[in-house]
Amino acid sequence: MGLCLTTSTYSKETTENLIEKENWVLEGDVYMQETIGNRGHDSSFNIRFGKEGGTATQQLDFSAYEQVDAINYRMLAIGCNNEGTQWCHAGTAYDEVIVTLNYGDEQWQHNITLDYLDGFSLHETTSIPTGYSTTGSVSIWARDVGLWNGWYGPVTADHYLSVTHSVPAYDPVLDDPNFLNSITG
Repeated sequence: MGLCLTTSTYSKETTENLIEKENWVLEGDVYMQETIGNRGHDSSFNIRFGKEGGTATQQLDFSAYEQVDAINYRMLAIGCNNEGTQWCHAGTAYDEVIVTLNYGDEQWQHNITLDYLDGFSLHETTSIPTGYSTTGSVSIWARDVGLWNGWYGPVTADHYLSVTHSVPAYDPVLDDPNFLNSITG
């Protein structure tokens, strides 16, 4: 009689973009703008923030993933350096954006300072959960630091959130009840 040992193995997979344009909830001095043509990004919409500040939040469903190993988020953003009545390129009042990722009880906050002279710049972050949850969210808070009336605050675009998760690999001993019979006769 032989002894057959087996171990469970997992492979890693990364999802496509989980962000859906129509699922953003906007609160405060913020609005969604449809874009026409390329304005430094590929997105069909921007999220724009004004001088009073506002938040754009999207709830996420992670119930399809047995084990979330990483939450990957990226976006493009541009700020306006205006002070008082100066144009965006003239001042040093750099706009700020705070991106908050939530996964169950875990939370990660990423502070971004934007310089208009950088144009639309890419901002990426990866968060590593230590627990398990079926729910989460991404939230973006921003405001126009220069406090100029109008929409001279941060603009965000090309929002992309993916999840890297572990998927159990096929184990013939555990997954096929006839496997041991097929090799032992």
